[in-house]
Amino acid sequence: MITYAIMALIMLFLAFELLYKAEYMPEGNHLFDKQNSNAMRGFWCVIVILVHIPAAYQNRLQDMLGSFAYIGVTFFFMTSAYGLRLSIAKNPDSLKYFWRKRLPKLLIPMLLVNIVSLIYHLVEGKGISFSTLINFNGWVQWLLVCYVIFWAVNRFVTFDKHLPAILLFGGIGGGG
Repeated sequence: MITYAIMALIMLFLAFELLYKAEYMPEGNHLFDKQNSNAMRGFWCVIVILVHIPAAYQNRLQDMLGSFAYIGVTFFFMTSAYGLRLSIAKNPDSLKYFWRKRLPKLLIPMLLVNIVSLIYHLVEGKGISFSTLINFNGWVQWLLVCYVIFWAVNRFVTFDKHLPAILLFGGIGGGG
């Protein structure tokens, strides 16, 4: 019963956060500006975190909320890529320091998680290995590949007005 109450409070908090000071946006303001997209990414991060709560503590409300987590992950990565692309379009020179900016954001949290995991295994008396500190989770590897592709495309491909159509029809034609 307590898990339902906690989950209901979390859902009320999320609803409040979405609706508090909500207002009509006049034309010219964009849904995907930096402030809005960061707020939406934060919302979806909370949803994804709630889905990863161990099964022993889950309930029906979480299951219901969790059914939207796939949308949240997709939305998070799409808005992140959109933001990266806008950033590059606004300041093409930022590609020069792309890796200096991105790698710490990816590797520092990974290292912190690995340290916590190492400490947990030490406290539990399980076998530990210091190679745990440099363990690259599959998601970290996947993000690194996405970053490499993003960087390479933006570094070596010239964007013109026809590129989206070429990619779209190339993808449709190649999928068949």
